[in-house]
Amino acid sequence: MLLETFLSDLLTRLKGAPVSAEEVRNAPTLPSTHAFSTGQRALFESDDQRTVQGALLAQEHLAYSMLTRLYEGVRNYKSAYETDDDFHEACEYFYVHIGEAEKDHKAQAVISAAAVCQDEEDLAVVTEGFTRFVNLTSDYRSGVASEMARRAAAA
Repeated sequence: MLLETFLSDLLTRLKGAPVSAEEVRNAPTLPSTHAFSTGQRALFESDDQRTVQGALLAQEHLAYSMLTRLYEGVRNYKSAYETDDDFHEACEYFYVHIGEAEKDHKAQAVISAAAVCQDEEDLAVVTEGFTRFVNLTSDYRSGVASEMARRAAAA
């Protein structure tokens, strides 16, 4: 909800007209985003907890750097806000996650992945879940980058 509120507020400021959280939620989905969501769902709904824990380990290890990079990109729009305080108040989603939550999640994911690793076979399955998640994320980000390039070329 914090992220939707932030995006709605920022897009409203940039567009100069109201953009609701519902509009943000209902924006067309890129094929790479759909593939990412479907792939994540398959990993996290696996009957094999080693696969799930591998995917979770990858997700949590990518989350912190992803959020910090997104925040650095968001800083490019700081001028859309009247004051620094307004900008920082709007960025609550990032501060909550960057400040503490993602750091704890990363450590917890290591512990939970280790709990399902009793031998080399377990480790191989965890590694496969991890790798599949990383590849899904890479494909997703490539799709977003391609769409950004397409829109820039069309502008």
